Amino acid sequence: MGCPKKDMISLLDSMKNLSIPEKVPNIKSNTLIICGEKEKDNLNMKSAKQLNKVIKNSQFKIIENAGHEVNIDNSKELANVVCNFWKDNEKI
Repeated sequence: MGCPKKDMISLLDSMKNLSIPEKVPNIKSNTLIICGEKEKDNLNMKSAKQLNKVIKNSQFKIIENAGHEVNIDNSKELANVVCNFWKDNEKI
């Protein structure tokens, strides 16, 4: 995965008591949720849609012609989506 085993174990250990479902509704900042279109029948897509419902100030965008690695599969569209989100939210 690109990091030493010791660091991965430490990261996973630090997350063992983290309760994401309890914390997500507390997010107040504008949030961009991105998913590749090829994940439509996947747990990641379902999770992304659920996050979009729970985070009040979130936008959900699907990147065309992309799977899980949207930055590799369709970097141009990803860059456009992120830039547009940034522009729309920079004055807030």
